[in-house]
Amino acid sequence: MCDARDGLYSDAEGRFQVLLERSAVERALTASRAAGRKETGGVLIGQYEDDGAVAIVAEATASPRGSFFGAFTFRRAPAGLRSLLAERWSNGQHYLGEWHSHPGELPEPSGRDRETMVKIAADHRYACREPLLLILGESPGGERLLTLHVFPRGQRALRLQASSTSRT
Repeated sequence: MCDARDGLYSDAEGRFQVLLERSAVERALTASRAAGRKETGGVLIGQYEDDGAVAIVAEATASPRGSFFGAFTFRRAPAGLRSLLAERWSNGQHYLGEWHSHPGELPEPSGRDRETMVKIAADHRYACREPLLLILGESPGGERLLTLHVFPRGQRALRLQASSTSRT
């Protein structure tokens, strides 16, 4: 399910569309493998296209210094993110959300994941009304899996589905 090509994801109504660039997914997968049996993660950075109708995830950052890694927990530290995001902002890119891994588990958001994303959507300092959550996990057979959710401010979260259209 985690193949090496750009992937377009959307909700059933087509209200939310996200293009996951291959390089962002590959960087998250590499970090996830390096973390072994501990969760890891970072932030998603990219830009909006078509007057904001499509979010393009161009980068999945490494875990910032000071982050906490556990078997069933990852807490991202803020170290260095303000300057990184300011640099990206000057190049037309934005904070789009978070990513993390669930090693040995299905890539479904936990209750804590959901709480965190709802808080991010409501926090004006993030300037992200519809943050994304990308989770990397595994099937019971060991296949690498990816899910992508959007958390629109004041609404229920939506799981985005891969479309048959992709860019290579």
